[in-house]
Amino acid sequence: MFKKVCPRCAKSSYSSYSGGEWICPSCSNDLTFQRVLKVSGQRKIAPVKEKYAQSDSDQPVISLYA
Repeated sequence: MFKKVCPRCAKSSYSSYSGGEWICPSCSNDLTFQRVLKVSGQRKIAPVKEKYAQSDSDQPVISLYA
């Protein structure tokens, strides 16, 4: 995945292709000639059960993965 930062609005724009025309989705600025940054697509995500098992809350745990 590739990322460019708009110099006009300072927002990030992401794409799976680094070439071709690149327009900022926030302010419509042309980012074609801006520097391309490579972004790793893999993020470490903690499982829901482990995240809530560590809390001292008396709230019930609701899983979205049932």
